Amino acid sequence: MSASIRHARRTVLGAALLAGVVLATAPAAQAVPGQEFVKTPTDALTSLYSVGDFATTETGKAWAVGSGWSAAEIAKWDGAAWQGEQIPQFYGGFSGAVALDDTNVWAVGTSYDANNDSRPEAVHNDGTTWTRTAIPEVPEKIARLNDVDADGADNVWAVGSAGIDAVQRPNADSRPYVLRWDGSSWQEVAVPVPAGTRHASLASVAVRGQEVWVAGTAYVRLDNGEERYRALVERFDGTQWTIVPTAPEPGAPEDFLRFANRIAIGAAGQVWLAGQADVDQLIQRWNGSAFERGPELPPELRRPTSRGGALSVDGTGKAWVSSARSDSGGGGNRPLFGVWDGDSWNDVPVADQSLAGNGGVITTSRSGGVIWAFVHSFTSGPPVILRAEG
Repeated sequence: MSASIRHARRTVLGAALLAGVVLATAPAAQAVPGQEFVKTPTDALTSLYSVGDFATTETGKAWAVGSGWSAAEIAKWDGAAWQGEQIPQFYGGFSGAVALDDTNVWAVGTSYDANNDSRPEAVHNDGTTWTRTAIPEVPEKIARLNDVDADGADNVWAVGSAGIDAVQRPNADSRPYVLRWDGSSWQEVAVPVPAGTRHASLASVAVRGQEVWVAGTAYVRLDNGEERYRALVERFDGTQWTIVPTAPEPGAPEDFLRFANRIAIGAAGQVWLAGQADVDQLIQRWNGSAFERGPELPPELRRPTSRGGALSVDGTGKAWVSSARSDSGGGGNRPLFGVWDGDSWNDVPVADQSLAGNGGVITTSRSGGVIWAFVHSFTSGPPVILRAEG
């Protein structure tokens, strides 16, 4: 997540998350019969602490990318347990991943030098070895990558921000940062920004064919002189970029989405967007010409807990979100996950009812066969990674 969004989240969301504020009035989700998330073995992971994203293939392989206490880390699912991978070492972490197949996997993130300045990182796996790839230096000298997606070996896109200071706060020149891998090298791609933008960052990217969607947040000066965070969504049609407005959210401050956390392309090219107007997590979908509100999340799924994978969709029309439920009896939170089945949102329970933490990153394979999720458990032990059958 970019520094600008993190800073805003602390201000906008901090009190609400601690208090478990829920502003929705939609019906509660029903449980999915016979489906549940179960914990997977992670005892072999002595270094990985936090998962930023998953990459999955239709053969059942999966990679969890993230960080340890200081260094970037990647783990692979061997069919029975998670095992740490040998990767190029750097101080920092991974926040995005995608697998085209078992021999073409990407992970992107950010490294930090001795001055704590950030540098974008992208590593590739050919089925055997992880290799660091060269990224052109930006004029600002500092940048970060938040997400990656692909639809072909020569059509890989990564997004983040360029122009941030040593403590990851945006400066006056911070801007959206977009890279494309053409099969042999990374090249930066220029994208427009809304009028009045002070600084902006991209959190998510989705690719199908020549169509590319990016989503994030811009801090803009309005016509009346006030400054606000506004969701930034853009579409590339293979020829040009267009800034796409999100749907108005009645009752929200200034009637617009403030943050676009995650964008994804599912069945028949359907585009899904997860964002926030103020505190609540909200869903919008592209109807071919504009974004529309909904399908509306039930109250318990409206609590945002992370950027990294709050939304994932598959090719069957299903969509997945993560959240957290306040545990009034034991204190703290319990992870919560929901799935849209085409008609309604359904609660997917976690087998271990004593598991504490927030529902975090969630990723499904394109066929929807297997769903992976990371739980922010706030412990110092191995990460909590869940698996569900689609």
